[in-house]
Parts: sequence; C-alpha cells; structure tokens
Amino acid sequence: LHGWKDYQLRAEARGIVVQHGVSSDRFLTVDLRLNSLEINGASIPLSDCKFIRLEIFLGKVPVEKSMFAEKDAVIVAKGKFVWDTDGWFEIHPQDRSDVRRDSKLDAP
Repeated sequence: LHGWKDYQLRAEARGIVVQHGVSSDRFLTVDLRLNSLEINGASIPLSDCKFIRLEIFLGKVPVEKSMFAEKDAVIVAKGKFVWDTDGWFEIHPQDRSDVRRDSKLDAP
C-alpha cells in the first residue's frame, strides 16, 4: 500500500542534495543531507548525519530538475511534514516558492 500520514505540521529543511529522480507519475524525489530542520518553527537538533526526502508533485509544484543537478547544491524546502508508508519522514512542498536553491550556503 502506498500513502502518507499527514501530521498537519509544516517543516523547513536546508540541506545538500544527495540524489534526485523523477518518476513516471511526475513525482520528483530529492534526498537531502540535512544542515538544519524546523518543524512548526521549532528547530530540531541534529546529531550526526541525518537525511530527509522531498517529494514534489511536478503537476502542482513546477521546479526545474536542473536546480538539483549541481554537485553539493544546497536546497531550502518547506511544506507538509508527513510519514510515508515506506517508513520515512518526508517534506511535501505545496507551492513553487516552497523550494529554492540557497546559493549562499553551497558547499565549498
């Protein structure tokens, strides 16, 4: 079964793109190595190396795949904080302005 549990929370993540891909049903998935994570405005402490997946429906939130293609690109993304039935937390952006490159923070 596929689906998500929507916690009715908003998340914002900053992180370095590890991998990305587009599925046949027009979902862009982007895995980020987290620099920071906030949930409903509260900063979540990150110990060690943590990751989160962005799942972006391109039919609703058009973003350029090239935004994620550059090595060590730093992305800022916000949206719904959900639990995917595959066992991972995800952020689901809802608007084009919810996903952007943060060029000031790109890795050296």
